[in-house]
Amino acid sequence: MLAWVGQFDQGCVLIGAPKDNYDKCKNSEFSKTGVVFSCSSSTDDSCSKFCIHNLESSIDEDIQNVSNAWLGVSIDINPHKEEFVTCGHRWKSSVVDDSYLKTLYMKGFCVVNTFNDPKDRRLLFMKSDNITAGGTSVKYTQDGQNIIVGVLGRDRYPGGIILFPNKGETPAGKPLLLQSDIDNNYAGYAVSSGKFFNDKYEYYVMGVPRDGSGAVLITDKNNHIVQRLQSESKEIGSYFGMKLCVADVNKDGLDDLLVGAPMEPGQSREEGQVIVYLSDGKKLQKKLVLFGDKEEGGRFGSAMTSIGDINQDGFIDIAIGAPYENKLEGAIYIYNTNKEGLPSTYSQKITGKDAAMGKDMKGFGISISDSVDVNKDNCPDFLVGAYLSDQVRLLFSRPVLDLNLELLPESQKINFTKYNCPSHGNKAVCFKVKLKFSYVQNNKQIPPRIDLEGQLATGSQPQMNLSHSVQSFGFKLESGKKSEKEFQIIVKEHPNIFQPIHITIKMALAKNTTCQICPILRTQTFVKKIPFELECGDDDKCTTDLKVSASTSLKYLLYQKEEKFDINVIVSNGINHAYNSFATFIFPQYLQYIQAIKTKVQPGFECSTDSSLEEDMVRCTLGNPLPKNTVSTFALRFSSTGRIDQPENAINISVKTKSFETPQDLKNNKMTINIPNRMKAFTDFYGNSNPDLLSSETKNITVTHVLAVYNHGPSPLFGVTLNVTLPSLLRDKPDLIQRICKNPSCPTSFHLGNISKGFNRQIDIVFSVNEKIHSVKKDLKYLETKAVLARKDHRLYIPDKNQWPWKISVQTVFQVEAEPIAWWIILLCILGGILILALCIVLFWWLGFFKRNKVNRDEDEKSFVASEKLSNEPEENNVEPEKKTNADDNFL
Repeated sequence: MLAWVGQFDQGCVLIGAPKDNYDKCKNSEFSKTGVVFSCSSSTDDSCSKFCIHNLESSIDEDIQNVSNAWLGVSIDINPHKEEFVTCGHRWKSSVVDDSYLKTLYMKGFCVVNTFNDPKDRRLLFMKSDNITAGGTSVKYTQDGQNIIVGVLGRDRYPGGIILFPNKGETPAGKPLLLQSDIDNNYAGYAVSSGKFFNDKYEYYVMGVPRDGSGAVLITDKNNHIVQRLQSESKEIGSYFGMKLCVADVNKDGLDDLLVGAPMEPGQSREEGQVIVYLSDGKKLQKKLVLFGDKEEGGRFGSAMTSIGDINQDGFIDIAIGAPYENKLEGAIYIYNTNKEGLPSTYSQKITGKDAAMGKDMKGFGISISDSVDVNKDNCPDFLVGAYLSDQVRLLFSRPVLDLNLELLPESQKINFTKYNCPSHGNKAVCFKVKLKFSYVQNNKQIPPRIDLEGQLATGSQPQMNLSHSVQSFGFKLESGKKSEKEFQIIVKEHPNIFQPIHITIKMALAKNTTCQICPILRTQTFVKKIPFELECGDDDKCTTDLKVSASTSLKYLLYQKEEKFDINVIVSNGINHAYNSFATFIFPQYLQYIQAIKTKVQPGFECSTDSSLEEDMVRCTLGNPLPKNTVSTFALRFSSTGRIDQPENAINISVKTKSFETPQDLKNNKMTINIPNRMKAFTDFYGNSNPDLLSSETKNITVTHVLAVYNHGPSPLFGVTLNVTLPSLLRDKPDLIQRICKNPSCPTSFHLGNISKGFNRQIDIVFSVNEKIHSVKKDLKYLETKAVLARKDHRLYIPDKNQWPWKISVQTVFQVEAEPIAWWIILLCILGGILILALCIVLFWWLGFFKRNKVNRDEDEKSFVASEKLSNEPEENNVEPEKKTNADDNFL
């Protein structure tokens, strides 16, 4: 526990060490009583133990049990007198009965000390039988006239508070005990007081952390409960009410209340939280809940204190400890209050590492003192304890510097159609902004000259940048003088012109600034909003009337077939220009957007996809602006991926345009295109026999009839069945032919299920054929299997040339040996042939086929000599005539 006595000349710091020893005090017979250290507020680290003298000479023997009393577990300073009170809640009272049996009761005690006179002290003992651990908490009333001591009770007594008048040597306490049927609820674990209501009376506050999930009671001086604040947590053991902080956070003249629940779980265990209650004059109302950084095991809310107005804005500020976060390192969170109370986010976080000063720091934030101006700079300072490291840190508040900044754009509105500067090889819209800085030295801790550094950014607005989105700068500034900086801002393409550009300036002292305690800027962030110039009339309100129509030439889409198609879109605009107008297309994820085909569009038209939803979306910017009385035509090309899981009746593609329009004009801004979904499956159904012919020489053999179905797609076949009719011989002659089956039932009906594109099913019917089958009949026989293929009918199937069900048959031919031909048949055939030959000879003779005309030899010889002469005559004037030869010379 920490406390200041810094408002007095000594400037002393009181530090409770409940488990320290008492052995260094003069003539001490006690040990481990707990100690209060008195330390100088200077930097010499000088501390001394504050001891309780002469207890051993007291006539009250009960004080001999001061060992292990944990003195210093709670400390408070009188706001109006030079005194403080500290308690040891584990002090024990001894009672001896008639049998001389001594019993110890842990009642607790407190010591009131005048700081300037260590011998001036009063002992406060809790004598009541229904009191346990008195002094677990202690607090002076706001006027300093009474001391509120928290007691935990015993057995069926739940505890509460004891009010000690702050006068006399050993004041008698007026018990204000909570009467409740709940035992062991730790009422009085934390105590305080405040003027919460319009009557301006001071009321007492006690925490009851083990009343269910916790509670806080506000009582008056007559022990009447004025208001009960119950925890809304569903978690038992959140310890709501373990810590209390009373302060007027919104400066309305009424005290408000912060209640800590450090064991409250969040996403992880024991994150802790603080509940803020603001007074409306009649009662305390829950305002908000603070969480810090929600670190596991951090126990946010284990300590809470009003630390004064550290940012000098007229409102007191609050520090909240989380001593166990980040592996027991600890941290404190500072909240700057305002007229609304506390903000939901902290303004500063100081971790144990930040305050370590090169030493190991554990448990930082377990206790936080009230504030005192230690170094006389008109700024509050305060202490933070780290009991796991046996250390305390003094934190100095920094003086606040008021930086005056003016942000002056070259024009009050931005003309986004005026491309007046180059950017990456293209023309862009630009404008200039001038910054003016100044400050006044109003505190001796503020230097006359400072080095500042800053950043000019666009915040979260995506439509503009400064070449690199953020631009850093630095400069020197002298008190009472102005400094200027000028920047050029480039607006990105297609801005949201209905949202003004946010120019954010963040300022801070330069890191190389040298000062003993450097000031902090009161305002570190400055924001300027610059709107766009719109051509929508004097009120800058654009009323548009967008109409959209869409169509496609695709009659239907085959289920599971990859196919491309176009959606043709026409968008028209009337009345005013349409700024930031766009069309969105929402379609199933099994469709894939390919590209936009521009027919007649405005500059700036472009389309992009967004697949973050369950359905995909394409967003097309129609132009900025889309002028009035214009029409844009374009098409979006899609492809069906064929990856749909279940067939649907139709594919729905919704088209919607958006701009700023009056509600009555929205009826023609959207439409839905329905493309019927159909199925078609090209199928082959065939069979064959192996072998397909059996001769008489074939002995015992196995015959297989193969039946197969293959789906060429694109759509699947649903519920395919195959029914087989077996050969009749299987029934009539079971000794000659038998079916071979793996399944004992030898089924003739087969459920082939669904057959997707590119898959097939095959059924083999196997027979064993005996060779004796050739002797059954003398002609060719067929072993025939008939098959019928059927599918489950579906409403989406397109009728095709194949008539379902399909029927085929598979045959195996048996060839048997022919009988011998009779001899007389052969004789008759020979005689018949001879007779036919004789008749042909006679016929040809009768027709003169065998007769020739006789030729005269002499005439033939003459004719031959004449022809020889004619062929041997020489050509005219060319060659000499050959020598004549007798015709007889040519003959032998």
